[in-house]
This record gives sequence, structure tokens and C-alpha cells, in this order.
Amino acid sequence: MGKLIFIHVGPAKTGSSAIQKFMLKNPALLRELGIMYPRHTLMESGVSVGNYNAIYPKNKIGKPSTNKIANLITTFEKSDARVLLLSSENFFGPINELAEVIPQAKFIFYLRNPLTLAESLYNQNVKNLGETEPFEIRTRRPNFGTIGHLRDFVKKHGSENLIIRYFDKSMFHRGNIINDLLFTMGIDPKENIPNQKVNLAYTLEALEVKRFLNHFNLNPYCDYLLNNLLQQNQDGTTSYSLLKPEEFDKHLQHVIDEIQLFFKEIPCDQSEAFLKTIRQTKQKEYIPQTLSVEKLAEIRDYICRKNTPLYYKLCRLIEIQDEQSTDDKVKTTAFIEKYNPQKRLLYHLKYISDRALFINRLRINKFLS
Repeated sequence: MGKLIFIHVGPAKTGSSAIQKFMLKNPALLRELGIMYPRHTLMESGVSVGNYNAIYPKNKIGKPSTNKIANLITTFEKSDARVLLLSSENFFGPINELAEVIPQAKFIFYLRNPLTLAESLYNQNVKNLGETEPFEIRTRRPNFGTIGHLRDFVKKHGSENLIIRYFDKSMFHRGNIINDLLFTMGIDPKENIPNQKVNLAYTLEALEVKRFLNHFNLNPYCDYLLNNLLQQNQDGTTSYSLLKPEEFDKHLQHVIDEIQLFFKEIPCDQSEAFLKTIRQTKQKEYIPQTLSVEKLAEIRDYICRKNTPLYYKLCRLIEIQDEQSTDDKVKTTAFIEKYNPQKRLLYHLKYISDRALFINRLRINKFLS
């Protein structure tokens, strides 16, 4: 069998971070399996843009770099590897142009139930995009943009080089996405790869605290630290749904109708099995989005205990912006209860020092990659 190129395009919230972290952390196993996976930087949280910069110019918006692609493929052809794997959620948007510049590539896409995806994306938006509003599905077609993009790809390039897999534990080869991706590329390790958990969802309590703090203008470093802390804290409500049950049932039927139409247009392996899993979707317990002062205080104490300079930075931001940022004075008062302005300078200097070390570490990692 000749050499093969696979481009994993995600999309978002379908295990990309777990895949990329595994590939970076297991170079010896990849060599043994005949996989070439270009190195890239990885944040401490395990999140990254994957191999995007292996094809596109660094820190630039533009077309794929023909020089980078040519050098990458030449290196691959000269190597002992049988498979070249590239992975990035950022590849999904420009999938059409990638098919034109790397026509021999096969694209791997993980299809997730759009209804559960909508809640997961909301969690991510609160984490990273400053979302402050409660969860709501404002359309009868939740998150079908990705499906429309796939339709467009098939119209332009056909379905021969598109591999659709299903983001559902019951349908993963050997029970998790790492094994499933390897299997999809024709690779089946002798030993089972254990499940990888990266970029965990917030507990409901952490979600509501972060949504509250998003009202204040958090700088990127502050937001990064806070996100890592809240993600690590799994002491709370980890299984929940933010959709009212009647809304869930209504949108689930829309999802079933849309997926059925999609499979009629683009026949896929195991499509009936995936449709069955969607029909059998059981909603997690619905819990309204409220945050008691007691729960806020628990997470406030957790933040203060784990990273006091960060807590003081957050309190200072609330102190500066309180008047224009939120009307919830009870929560703002509760959050800054342990804040001592006389110690602000001490913790501010520690925060600045930690930030400088963090930036230097990022620069070193980028240089090494």
C-alpha cells in the first residue's frame, strides 16, 4: 500500500484536543505505527490550533503556503512513515481550498448530534468567548452550518475523499476517539489506547461563575488562568442540560429530520446506526441557569486558594468596572468579600511576574516547535 495523507478537520467539540495531545505526547508509538505528525505548540490546558501553521502562514490570514505544503510532502515521501496526519479544527472552514492544493488527501470529519453539540458549544463560548447571556437555541435548525458546509464540499469535490465518522462513544472503534481515528486511517495498534480527556466542560456552578465574571473586561492572560482553574474543578454538577424538556424534544425532532435528509444526499457507512443513537438521545437533567451566593462563594474560595494573585486581579477588575458591567450587586459584593486593597500591590506584582514567565515559556515553545 502506498503512502496516504489524512487531514482531520474536527469540527469543534468533537475530540480534536484529545487527538492532538495524544499525537504530540506519543512520538515513539507514532513511529512504530508508521505515522508522521508534525510538531506544534500545545497550551497547558491541552488545547491548540493543531497543525494549522504547518500549512498556513504563521499569524497571518491568507491562502495555504505552497512552499510549506511542498516541503511537508517531500519530507513525508522521504520518511519511513506510511501515513501523514494533519489535524486542526481550523481546517474545516477552508476544507474546499485544501482539497484543491492537496488533492490526494483524505478528509476525516466527525459528525456529532447537533443538539448535544449546541450545549457543548455554549459551554465553550462561556469559557473562551466571553458569553454572558443564558443558553438559548434561537433557530429551529441548531448548528446545521457544518452539515451545509459538507454538502458544499461534496458538490465541488465529490465524496470519495471525505470520511465521515460519528462522535458517539457507542460507535467509536474500541470505545474512544483515538482508537477510532487510528482505525479510520487503517491502523490498529496491538494494545488498546486508553481514553484521553482534554478540555473538560465546566460544571454548572463554574459555568455560571464564569458567565458572571465575563461581564468584566478580562484580559487574555487573566481569562486563560481562570479558564484553567475552573476546568480543573470538577467538584459540582457535571451532568446537566440547559434546555427546558419541551424545547429539547422539539429540537431533537428537527435534528432527526435534518440528519435523515443529509444521509439521503450523502450516503455514509453506519448512517442508520447513528440515526438510531440520535433517536434514542436522553436528555440530561434540566437545571435552570441560576447561581446562588453560596455556590459563588465556594468557587471564589477555590480561586483564591489556588491562585491568590488571580483572585486579586479579578477583584480589581470588578472594583474598576462594577458600575457599568453588571447590575448584580449581591454577587459582586460576595465575590470581592475576601479582597484586601492593602495587599493589592503585593499580589499585582506576583501576577505580573507570573505573566512574564508565562509569555517567555510560550516564546520558547514556539521556537522549539
